[in-house]
Amino acid sequence: MKLISGYTGAGRYKCLADVPEEGAELSLLHCGWESCVRENRREQDLKGAYVLGFVRNGRGTLGMDRKVYHLELDDALLALPGSEIWYETEKWKPWTYMWIGFSGRCAEMYLASAGFSGTDPVRKVRCTPRIGNYIDKILEAYQNSDQDRLKRNGMLLLIFAELIRDYTQHCTGPGSDFANQGAVYVKEAVRYIDLHYNQKIRIQELADQVGVNRSYLTSSFQKALGCSPRDYLVRVKMEKAREMLVGTDMQISVVAASVGYTDPLAFSKTFKQCYGMSPRTYRKVSGREEIG
Repeated sequence: MKLISGYTGAGRYKCLADVPEEGAELSLLHCGWESCVRENRREQDLKGAYVLGFVRNGRGTLGMDRKVYHLELDDALLALPGSEIWYETEKWKPWTYMWIGFSGRCAEMYLASAGFSGTDPVRKVRCTPRIGNYIDKILEAYQNSDQDRLKRNGMLLLIFAELIRDYTQHCTGPGSDFANQGAVYVKEAVRYIDLHYNQKIRIQELADQVGVNRSYLTSSFQKALGCSPRDYLVRVKMEKAREMLVGTDMQISVVAASVGYTDPLAFSKTFKQCYGMSPRTYRKVSGREEIG
């Protein structure tokens, strides 16, 4: 049976790079774990992946968005797509860390339900051993078959189910009632945006659609997802555009129109702000050339 590309099964380092499923609610991109035996430092550009990292034992340091986080056993950290991070283990207590990288149209909603956001990326989890067990099972399902692909996706969903259960049971405090109530409206708004991203959506109309005032919806988005409704709408548009640039031969002006931009120049400017390069350059880097 053919193995999937990007699988490494060394003793102290195991990693699996999966093939993303376009349009999926949640899709595994990569995962793995590493047990460090000495101090080392690595840098990584996350590009289009959300990444959750977990400390299995030991201690380490991670730098992200000009902030530094000192992590230890049972700490979990979220890194958003486009983040540039560096990380290193502590010299006297080297760590074993695990990670899952993923994408999908419901990724931010599931992350919010699990207690993670861009503004509050670190929290304690009480299910690290179970998360590690699921990651090991993903790494065991490394064959390029429908059976193993379903196993990998199933384990990813179980990881989120475990994180959501952990957050629901243990993370309470001042403002939690507001956060839980607001998350209901955020989920409805996210669902509406995912279905109508190619239309002109006004934030006031979005608030009316889910039945709250605009300021409440905006503050709920900030608490749940770490961004405004408008920023989330732009992310969805750009992600859909990125998929079309890579997966089709449509002209850039057609891609722009398909995600709701009547002005291709405005689309290209926004795309570059999100991905660091123009749509044309992104397509070339991805191995596709525009036709026509």
